[in-house]
Amino acid sequence: MPIPRLRIAASYLVLALLAACGPKQNTKTRDYLLKVTQAVDQMDSDLARLPLPKAPTMPAIPASASDDERVPLLRRYREELLKYLVALNTSIEHVSGICDRAQSKIAGLDSTGVDSAAADLSAKYQSVIDHRQQLGVQMAGLVAGQENEVQGYRISEPRIHLVAVGIEALFSSTDSNPTPAEDLQTKANEQAQEGREFTGVRRAILGWRADASAATASRRDLLNSLKAEYPGENWNFLSVKGGG
Repeated sequence: MPIPRLRIAASYLVLALLAACGPKQNTKTRDYLLKVTQAVDQMDSDLARLPLPKAPTMPAIPASASDDERVPLLRRYREELLKYLVALNTSIEHVSGICDRAQSKIAGLDSTGVDSAAADLSAKYQSVIDHRQQLGVQMAGLVAGQENEVQGYRISEPRIHLVAVGIEALFSSTDSNPTPAEDLQTKANEQAQEGREFTGVRRAILGWRADASAATASRRDLLNSLKAEYPGENWNFLSVKGGG
């Protein structure tokens, strides 16, 4: 016997009502999370658009080269290094400005009535930004010191390498995985004689990296939790944008 159309329509109506009466997330929490993640994603997008200065390569000079052959190559390398370091100063200032804007946006949000998990993610991201800014301060000091050294015709390849490693981390996306800790530890052991610069920059990189990893993991966990608890809502804005 065919089922009356009226009964079918009523069944659909019941299902629609059940869906509408399903659990809904606190609107304040959703809006808060949207604004926090928008600030972080915009920061990463702005950082990705910044040109990353590339360190010049030390010229390969044969041991048999004469002074007439060696000196011009070293002079040219020194000039390229100075240009590189000057460009880095400008880049570090841009990174600082981008971080300041993101930090101000997040700190200015009203967290009243927001779920604790959302507030915790916000706090993690603020710590990430703070650590990136600390790394920027360390890099600014290191770059300034190297600029003085190079101007005085004193070039340390390990320190120039450290500059490149630190800058790569400074520009990295929040959800990336820059400069493995093992590599940093190895370099630290090899270059212990290079002074405090390496220790300070290394700690800043690892501090930023640890906070960034924790924030990215929390964002993924929160996304999965909210999708399971409130399946009727769109949480795609919480998806991690990069491959970290």
